[in-house]
Amino acid sequence: CPEALEGMSGVSRDFEPILNLLTPFSRTVFAGFPERARTAILFNDPPSADKLRHVETDVIVQALVETELTRRVVLGVYKGPFQCHTHTLPDHGRAAMPTTFDCDLGYSNGFAAGVLANKDYTGLLVDFTKLKEDVE
Repeated sequence: CPEALEGMSGVSRDFEPILNLLTPFSRTVFAGFPERARTAILFNDPPSADKLRHVETDVIVQALVETELTRRVVLGVYKGPFQCHTHTLPDHGRAAMPTTFDCDLGYSNGFAAGVLANKDYTGLLVDFTKLKEDVE
């Protein structure tokens, strides 16, 4: 977290050298991440996929959604409140290849969410239960 870097000599939270290495699109997306997420990604020393699992992806997604909704409010195409409750995701999706179950669950979740969004039902959560039982 950025607070841990404060007061440390030789440690800079200047992201500009890294941002200059990215494509314009990647730079824009990365710059939209919360500072603590950028810090967690950049100060992953030595680089390790295991350490990246501590990056708060839920906070990144929240920030990106808030930015997009703010843009839509300014354009006049979105009205209404936005309340976000994040859920930590570090232990999800750690395998290189998803199982058939993972794929089916992801497809079902996305399909159900798409149906709800298509019907203008917002603020809802898709939930699946009894996943160990036979499909009937």
